Amino acid sequence: MRFVYLHGMNGEATGIKYQWLRSCCPTLETLYLSNDIDERLALVETTIQEPVCLIGSSLGSLTAMMFANAYPHYVCAMLLCVPPVEIYNYALTEREKQTLQEISIPDSIRSYIIVAKYDGVCGYVATQKLALERANPQKTSLYTTPDIHNLHNSKAILMQVFNQLLVDLQSKG
Repeated sequence: MRFVYLHGMNGEATGIKYQWLRSCCPTLETLYLSNDIDERLALVETTIQEPVCLIGSSLGSLTAMMFANAYPHYVCAMLLCVPPVEIYNYALTEREKQTLQEISIPDSIRSYIIVAKYDGVCGYVATQKLALERANPQKTSLYTTPDIHNLHNSKAILMQVFNQLLVDLQSKG
């Protein structure tokens, strides 16, 4: 199974969350993404041509959801860290606003979502609502951490969720 990490806006492709995950998944890949959502999606589309597990952080989560909606047959599971379903304090383009209004998680894809209770960037309640309103809620695991958007104090929960994803993928066969 191929695992691909998608970093957030102005994030580092090999930042702290990537390093934590790579410590238990040495084959974890990463892509160096721009901040432009269309450029991000285009790079992911050209890079992923087989089933993978996507791990996204912030804007990387949005990129993962967009890719999963367009190519659900290429996504086995997703781990979404603080997905930006609703964004505060940023001037968004019309395209970005439209994307946020239309975003969903495909019902066929097992998804693990980590939300930060004190997130000042992404809407905590809106993200919970996205997870809970899926047509197939059995394919969603929602975790809340008492942290801010960067999740730098949430290594334990990130590793717990990732390990659960690995167990679930193994039991699925």
